Amino acid sequence: MITSTHAYTATALLITALALAPAPAAAAPHSGSAQPANEAPNTIAPQQPAAESDFFEPGTLKAIAGGLRFTEGPLWDPARNRLIFSDIAADAIYTLTPPGEGAELAIPEILRQPAERANGNAFTKDGRIVNADHNGRITIAAADDMASATVIASKWDGKRLNSPNDIVVHPDGSLWFTDPTFGIRPQEREIPFTGIFRLTKAADKDEWTIEVATQEMQLPNGLAFSPDFKTLYAAEFRENEIHAFDVNAAATKPEDLLTNKRLIAKMEDPARGRADGLKVDVNGNIYTTGPGGLWVFSPEGKELARLAVPGASNLCFGGADNKTIFITAGPAVFSVRAKHAGFLPDWTPQAK
Repeated sequence: MITSTHAYTATALLITALALAPAPAAAAPHSGSAQPANEAPNTIAPQQPAAESDFFEPGTLKAIAGGLRFTEGPLWDPARNRLIFSDIAADAIYTLTPPGEGAELAIPEILRQPAERANGNAFTKDGRIVNADHNGRITIAAADDMASATVIASKWDGKRLNSPNDIVVHPDGSLWFTDPTFGIRPQEREIPFTGIFRLTKAADKDEWTIEVATQEMQLPNGLAFSPDFKTLYAAEFRENEIHAFDVNAAATKPEDLLTNKRLIAKMEDPARGRADGLKVDVNGNIYTTGPGGLWVFSPEGKELARLAVPGASNLCFGGADNKTIFITAGPAVFSVRAKHAGFLPDWTPQAK
């Protein structure tokens, strides 16, 4: 277990400073091209060393963007050498090119605004980007035209979705997403449970069928498949737990899609933060945001490492070697070098 009170305090001060930085400017609704945000602060953000472990390269944790509001849903786009992420409070989806070594903070550009309070983002098998929107929708868009999004799901059984949060893609092309209640008022709820859903596409047209994969979660949040896609990990926000399900994607009954629910890990720490974003590395280890920052667990649930990043909400692997972890944390985005490459689905668009 890697912890550091000094690292936690210093990083917390950095996040506070970034919150006071100028916020990116709003773009005109439905603009088709990326719009420049306000300039980043003129000073270089101080770098907070990462705790040395078998998982994070020491001295590489740094802020790469600030002046935002509530960042979430990071997605690395190798084909365009860019990071895509959401800002729920700003109702926007941004992109940025990570700054070089010693450079100032990157200037995010707006890809979509308004964005229906978009949260999680993922690449589909045909190279499009799918979003889980807090306003009760799942949308899909071409990677080069994020502003022109199409709604592919907003209801189940005729009832409005609660507040879609995170979304992942299976090799069969299906989309799996969590639907907690973070972005919906109690009086607006039409679905009485908070579940994990699956969307499957028709073979000959862009129409999607929605099914409930499980209702066995209180407040499901982040999702991640294991590298062999036989296991689905789900974050239980309220209890700071990571659960696992066996995946039966070929099941003919919705109730058989996810079985054998089991507790993998429980994060018990008084620090600020909850079980939220999830990713796995090529070895199957689980990386999750939680109290105080990032936590790393083995597939069996053994705690392997921690990294202090107060306010961390989500993460993704990226960079040229897929060994950079990008972390969304309140008004800021951080990066840290990892010692193990993240797992990248083989359909992720690559640079030509």
